[in-house]
Amino acid sequence: MNVIDESIGSSSLTLSWRAYTTTHYVELVPLSFQSPSAPTPTPTPTPSPVVVNYLLSVVQIANTPTPVPTATGTPTPSPTPISPPTPTPAGSPDAFEPNYDFDRATLIGLGAKYTGLNFVPVTPGTEDNDFFKLWVKPGMRITCETTDLTPGTDTNLIVYDANRNGVAGNDDVNPQAGELGSRVTVITTWEGWMYLLVGQGGRGIVYGSGYSLQCNVGLPPTATPTPTRTPPPITVVPPPPTATPFPTFTPIPTATPTPVRLQVLALTPTPAPVGRRIEVRLEVYYDANGSGSSDPGEGVVGLMAWLVSLRGGQVIARGVTDDEGQVILQGVAEGVVRLVIPYLGVVRPVESGQSVTIRLNPISMPARLP
Repeated sequence: MNVIDESIGSSSLTLSWRAYTTTHYVELVPLSFQSPSAPTPTPTPTPSPVVVNYLLSVVQIANTPTPVPTATGTPTPSPTPISPPTPTPAGSPDAFEPNYDFDRATLIGLGAKYTGLNFVPVTPGTEDNDFFKLWVKPGMRITCETTDLTPGTDTNLIVYDANRNGVAGNDDVNPQAGELGSRVTVITTWEGWMYLLVGQGGRGIVYGSGYSLQCNVGLPPTATPTPTRTPPPITVVPPPPTATPFPTFTPIPTATPTPVRLQVLALTPTPAPVGRRIEVRLEVYYDANGSGSSDPGEGVVGLMAWLVSLRGGQVIARGVTDDEGQVILQGVAEGVVRLVIPYLGVVRPVESGQSVTIRLNPISMPARLP
């Protein structure tokens, strides 16, 4: 708004307007200036009045509008990308890996049960065999077995002495009953490490496999059969007999004899066991007179001896020494065969046709008892 009023020749000025804002500015500007007239020669001159024209203007200055904030829309959240599902691994090596050879065998203790074992290899595509070791002394009877087999797992257990020679082994406890775990009992004759090899030779599953291992002193416990409950006798009261009429006698016709036909079937030959025939002659004597040879009456009677095939850990022959301390063991096997005398703790490899003589040294008694 701009309101202007010029005042010419007036000593006052009035200006009015309609206000639209709270603040106004008033400006007074001179339009012209008129000099005083020449003085009249009078003794006391009186100065003439100075005439000035002014311009009065009013300007309305609008307030600077406060900017109204523009509503900012909430951005639409970006959809979270959905990652494809990660395939669940089929299995990972157990906590005792790497223990795939004698030098990396895991140390275990007697009486402890080790669970969560499997045959998943450290390097995919290879075969995983688990080696364990425990410290033994002569004369200990130790039974080691694998239990808690997952479906598809079939273990094979082999025992080695401190020199890493095979002593005994077992594949299945009872395959007829579906017990595919392994169990081996040995009597140690040395002091040092006894090694265990547990594998399955590619016969079972790898990913998803699982078993437990435990070694105890003594023979495995024999399950006590649960007594069968005998039901009490049931007394049955028979119904009263009904009178049976006598049947009419019918003559029996004479039977015509039928000729008997005999059929001869060829016998199916029994397949020979796979392997070679092993025959070992054993003599055990107690050298009472110290002659260094077996004399009459020095044979050890009733001593049990076995022939054990390391392939599968099967006993292929058993025998007991006679009155002269001698026995002949015969069997069929493949691979290495060992002679085992549990009572003496003797385990040694033998060949077919070999004669083994074991001399027991006489024990000298002290001349004087304390």
